[in-house]
Order: sequence, then structure tokens, then C-alpha cells
Amino acid sequence: MASFCFPSHQQLRDYQLLAVNWIAFNWAHGRSSMLADEMGLGKTCQSISFLSYLFHVQRIYGPFLVVVPLSTITSTAPRRAAIGNSRVNEN
Repeated sequence: MASFCFPSHQQLRDYQLLAVNWIAFNWAHGRSSMLADEMGLGKTCQSISFLSYLFHVQRIYGPFLVVVPLSTITSTAPRRAAIGNSRVNEN
């Protein structure tokens, strides 16, 4: 699993990489899972890294449904824009 956060290529912290590997493991075993922790610990970057893993390693190109609180839409817009072809329905 790549240990960097797309697209800025910043390194994931150890606990973030552990969480990305955990969610990929659960996905590979057909188990539903979600990331939940304190604010500011990098769930956005972990989610982007996992989706990148699905895209680049598993060759799964979507579509993906990402659900976030409405209050975070504006703060995640720059990250989504940097990713590229992300389409967001904000309704």
C-alpha cells in the first residue's frame, strides 16, 4: 500500500497508514467498515489514499460514494479539486 497521500505526496503517519491498511483488509474480505476518530487526524487523506489504492492497485475505477457532513464540504473542496475528476453532488 502506498504510504503517501495523493496528490501532494505527503507521507502518511504510522497510525494513518495502519488505518488505510485496515480498511483495505476489511474491503478485501468483504466487510463493511468506516473511519471514525477525533477531528484533524487525517480521515480525508486516509480516504483519498484508500480510493487511490482501489484505482491504481485493484484497477477499480468507481463509481464511489463518499458521504461527508455538509459542514465539511467547503473545507474539502480544495482537496477534491486537487484529485482531479471527482464529481460531487452537494444537494
